[in-house]
Amino acid sequence: MKKLLYSSLAIAALAVSCQEAELENNNTANNGEVFRISAALPETKTTLNPDDYTVAWESSDELTVIVNSNTAYKFTNAGGDNFEATGVALEDGTNTFHVLYPYSEFVYSVDENGVTCGRYGSKTYVSIPSEASEKQVGLDNVDHVKGVMHGYATVSSSEDTPSITMHQLTSLLKIDVTNSYGEAIDVKSVTVSTDAEGELLSGTFYVNLEDGTVESSGADYTHDYTTLEVTDGQIPAGETATFWVSANPFKVPAGAKLVISVNAEQGVVTDERTYEQELVFEAGTVNKTTFDYTTPSGIEKLTVAEFLAKPTGATYYELTGTISDITNTDYGNFNLTDGTGTVYVYGLTASMVTENDKSFASLGLREGDILTLCGTRAEYKGDAQVGGPAYYISHVAVPYCDVTPSTLSVDAAEGTTTFAIESNESWEITSSNTSYTVSPESGEGDKEITVTYPANETDEAITVTFTVKSESGEKTVTLTQASVSATSVELLNETFTGLVGNNTDSNGANTSWNGNDNFPKVTKAYQAGDAVKIGASKNPSQGSITSKELTVPANSILTVSFDVKGWSSVEGDIEVTFNGETHAVEYTATMSGSFENKTTTFNVSTETVSSVTIGTTAKRAYIDNVIISYSK
Repeated sequence: MKKLLYSSLAIAALAVSCQEAELENNNTANNGEVFRISAALPETKTTLNPDDYTVAWESSDELTVIVNSNTAYKFTNAGGDNFEATGVALEDGTNTFHVLYPYSEFVYSVDENGVTCGRYGSKTYVSIPSEASEKQVGLDNVDHVKGVMHGYATVSSSEDTPSITMHQLTSLLKIDVTNSYGEAIDVKSVTVSTDAEGELLSGTFYVNLEDGTVESSGADYTHDYTTLEVTDGQIPAGETATFWVSANPFKVPAGAKLVISVNAEQGVVTDERTYEQELVFEAGTVNKTTFDYTTPSGIEKLTVAEFLAKPTGATYYELTGTISDITNTDYGNFNLTDGTGTVYVYGLTASMVTENDKSFASLGLREGDILTLCGTRAEYKGDAQVGGPAYYISHVAVPYCDVTPSTLSVDAAEGTTTFAIESNESWEITSSNTSYTVSPESGEGDKEITVTYPANETDEAITVTFTVKSESGEKTVTLTQASVSATSVELLNETFTGLVGNNTDSNGANTSWNGNDNFPKVTKAYQAGDAVKIGASKNPSQGSITSKELTVPANSILTVSFDVKGWSSVEGDIEVTFNGETHAVEYTATMSGSFENKTTTFNVSTETVSSVTIGTTAKRAYIDNVIISYSK
């Protein structure tokens, strides 16, 4: 790598030293030799000494050792000077070792398919199927400030001291940030990006388990920038703090830009640098630069059309538009529209963070609200989106008045029931039957409404409509009271009508479903063509839908009926839970065929108010036509 020195940037390549981690024979053979792995201080790992950039193992560091592509071992550095652990059983003949650091990025399971492990989303993927012709391990270095290391060796079980040399797969950037702002700043993140075409600063490394070679791949979850989130980043006025950022090996060609941004509570300061010579950030090197945090110049305000014309990168822009089509209420995914166009927002948080903290719900945003946010220009599979994740600035709430639930079912005896109003305006309620009353009849904001009804002494069911009027419109709640001769009372009937997609192929149920009045709480639920898919392929894979609270009288039988079919194969049972009691329901129908109807019942001895949860025990299933009723 070239050494370059400019007034605004000094980048130096310093080779990270390597230490051989020996696998020493303990001479305790059973079905092969058992070895101990050790690595002495102070020459290796990725915690850097700021004076001379040497690296050293730390106490409690953990390594992963994969032996013969089918068994994974965890080694912990208990003493600080050496890694010492036993339990690596070798086979007769040649044995292949892979050592991965840091262990904490991988979650393992070992089964008949070999070793599998992974953190989902934009994190790490590792898959080692036992029958694969080319077995690979993937190491994703996103947010791995310490970097990622790999060691490889092929040895014979008869060797006494086989050795593995650890190699760093990432480039480390040391950034000295000087605070020239005039008062203390609270740094939230430090971001590095480039406009060089085809360069990925963060992404996925693949280690070939056949020959130990390392390759970088532009997988779905890759970006042209890498970010370090800072947990305690306050810098007093006039002082300098050091931040480390790990990145894929990359190049900045002559004439291209290297962009460094420091995102602080006080604002974002960005430094764009263009060089006459090529900059090369190699694996296993340390690169250093300086950054002067001055008065933030402000974030550029754009229309959606102007935003879409910007290149992808780490620069934040301010957008204002109307929220629509909220697809995920945990992370805050939705469309933002102004007079010039629409863009998808891939995650909104209450404040600037580098990893989504699921704070969207705390903002109280609704479809139709006019929102101002800050986010980066990002892409996913060629489609433009707002990334970052974006963070909240302000919003103007549209008037709303909603009721939950919109249907009520009660038996023939007199009694009371409730529904809720969620509103930011005044409202009043009228009843279609004066014998069926509500309290209160008018009000403002959120309120629980009590409905009082007389006994139904006829042989016909009675239907009453309560109309909630506000400036934003009218909403209705329909109460159905069973006849005196009725043998059962229907509490819930859900057909999932209107959900997009389909339930007949593996690509038809990828749009999230956030529930409705009947099922307000869902986990891993997706729209599947007038049905709902629950569960997913990735661990944890279980999905579920949970109903609104249901009141079931004493000495009743609660019946839960639903249609179900599995994925391309049945991946597990369906579990139905009511009031802490769970029933396992088996089924045989699969995606290519028709739904199969299933029913399960619960004996209710005392009056009970509880929800019904329908969930998978493993991975995916389709659910439709849920009917919940009780009989005495």
